Amino acid sequence: MKQSPRTVIGLLAVAVLTAAVAAADWNAAVAAYRAHRWQDAARELGAVLERHPDYAPGHYLLGLVRLQLGDHEGGVTELRRAAELDPARPQYAVGLVQALVTAGQAEEALKVAEGIGLDGLTKDQRTLLALLEARAALRVKEPARAVPAVRGALEAMPDSAPLYHALGSLVEASGDLGGAFDADVRSFELDPRPDSRAGMRALDLAHALAARAGDAGARQAVYRRAMAVARKLVEGSEDPAVLHAAGRVALGAGEAETATGWLGAAGKKRPADPQLAYDLGRAEAAAGDEEAAYTTLARALTLSPDKNLARRVHLRMARLDTHRLRLDAAIEHFRAAGEADRAEKLRTTAKGLEEAEAQRRRLAARIHKLESARERLQELGDTDGVTATTRELDTLKKDLAETEKNLEEVRAGLERL
Repeated sequence: MKQSPRTVIGLLAVAVLTAAVAAADWNAAVAAYRAHRWQDAARELGAVLERHPDYAPGHYLLGLVRLQLGDHEGGVTELRRAAELDPARPQYAVGLVQALVTAGQAEEALKVAEGIGLDGLTKDQRTLLALLEARAALRVKEPARAVPAVRGALEAMPDSAPLYHALGSLVEASGDLGGAFDADVRSFELDPRPDSRAGMRALDLAHALAARAGDAGARQAVYRRAMAVARKLVEGSEDPAVLHAAGRVALGAGEAETATGWLGAAGKKRPADPQLAYDLGRAEAAAGDEEAAYTTLARALTLSPDKNLARRVHLRMARLDTHRLRLDAAIEHFRAAGEADRAEKLRTTAKGLEEAEAQRRRLAARIHKLESARERLQELGDTDGVTATTRELDTLKKDLAETEKNLEEVRAGLERL
């Protein structure tokens, strides 16, 4: 949304020479302005205004020159004077609003903008004014003040990507994540550039919006729309930031293979990024490649992650270790993550699991031994012995089934840690 002071002059034709102004001085000033010779333009305009102090176009153009020279206060003064001298030209007031925004005087910019009549503005000028109001409203942390102006401009310019992006900024600042997501997606659809800020913000908003969704169907609906943006962004960009953001959306959408591809490509360009390594590890785990995931996550720990990220890496590695019953390693990762209670619970569970596994092995060995003995008794024709052995086998097999059931429950409990 940032606008250069040159934007206004692009929208407003330089005023034609009037009989009261010497052609040579004015034309020299305009030529210097167009050549970006700001000091020369300021000098020539100063000469014009010295002889004609109430010439509004001169004050207007000098205001733009002052802004280019970094003299924000001087630019505001000149543009304010132009607007006062010729209030019938709302273009001058738009220039003043832009100068005030550039100078950091957002509150006054809003007040001036709110007083500008829209009838004398072209669609482009109205769009510029709405964008300036949005910037000012965000700076004073009152986004709602600019929403009507932006929505009104969208009625006149329904295909304006910048206006939709501005609307997204305003409603996001007001807490309406769904409205912001819709606006940014629409902005990107209208202008699907690979460096689109609206597209990137739509990807970021998707995660927060999905987290607030009431059910899995609603979450997937968000991610489906975000994936359409992600695919389009990736088509035209090799920027690792784009690939990273798109990969995270693919992971949220349940497209683990796609996520792994995009995140892997981003990782090749940014191998020292611990967050990227963490996200790639998550994607690899979701794709079923737990060994690769574990290796990637271990690498993330070597890349100096901050405390919060390091904690998440350790927790992810603890889950992978638990899933593969590498419980001692899992306990250490839980401890490193600051989860002492979970580490202790896992230690207790691991002890119970070890005892249950030993019991299962003992029962299985006893059953195998008795089955061999029963076969020999059958060969000897010892009916009573076969009957007694069968009863004992039935009891042992029930015990084994119960033990295996307990083991499954313990393993399920491990997955929940």
